[in-house]
Amino acid sequence: MLIPGERRDDYERLRCDIWQEYDPQTPTEEELTERLVSLLWRLRRVPAFESALMLWTTRFTACVFDDNILPMDDLIGAPHALPEPNDTADDEELGRHESFVLGRTLDQMIKKGDIFSKISTYEAGLVRKFDRTLDRLNDLIDRRKAIQQRIAAEDAEVVNAAQP
Repeated sequence: MLIPGERRDDYERLRCDIWQEYDPQTPTEEELTERLVSLLWRLRRVPAFESALMLWTTRFTACVFDDNILPMDDLIGAPHALPEPNDTADDEELGRHESFVLGRTLDQMIKKGDIFSKISTYEAGLVRKFDRTLDRLNDLIDRRKAIQQRIAAEDAEVVNAAQP
């Protein structure tokens, strides 16, 4: 499932790469490979979630505390994450301003709940599922290859035994 901002061709490229890497040969291997693709795709979303949350909170906090910021209706799609200081500000003042805005944003996020902890827990759960799925898939592939090698060796013995 794609969410806004994701591109189907990026998903399909990831899917193709994972299928090519693991080359599933059985229905179970195919299912586990699809699960890997889905989990990896969802893991790749986590940094975007964190970034979007930080951007939204920064803009929301600025609207609440500052008079010179966009109205709340204009937040979505706003071009800048930070309110701009006046045009004569030097680099040091700009750095202090950005640090202040970031600090204020983090303060508001902490006061409203531990959303980053929830995102981290979500990410950790995905990582555990990914690791377990990868282990299962690799075990199946190793077993399949061992069986194929054993059959090939037995076939070679039969051929050798049949030769005079």
